[in-house]
Amino acid sequence: MRHIPKILILATCLFVLAAHSIYAMDALLGEIMSIDAEDRQMVVSVDQGVDSDAPRRIVVSYDRQSLPGFVQPGAVVRLWGEYVGGGNSEFRLQSLRNGEGLHHGHDPTGVRSRLKHGHDGHGMGMGRNQGGGRH
Repeated sequence: MRHIPKILILATCLFVLAAHSIYAMDALLGEIMSIDAEDRQMVVSVDQGVDSDAPRRIVVSYDRQSLPGFVQPGAVVRLWGEYVGGGNSEFRLQSLRNGEGLHHGHDPTGVRSRLKHGHDGHGMGMGRNQGGGRH
């Protein structure tokens, strides 16, 4: 019974430290311009926002031996990591995801496909002469 408060305090401290490290990462969304597998770097084009029309190019360094198959020049990716050297032109990668969409085109259950295509080519699962809409 005496150890429960100590365990709770320790668990809370570990949670706070883990949450801090996650929120300390920067997030980027950009298009891969080139990949140098030998030096483990890629150049990513990132929009600068409303202030500028020209995208900014960032050199992204990574430690992985290999990258996922979707990582190719021209692909849109989401990057998490931190800027290196006090500037905003070099980035150290921690995590990488496909940036093309929330579900990356996957429909493991087929529900979105059935809702989209429906019966007889009509959306929302409604056939031609079934209720659920104006005719």
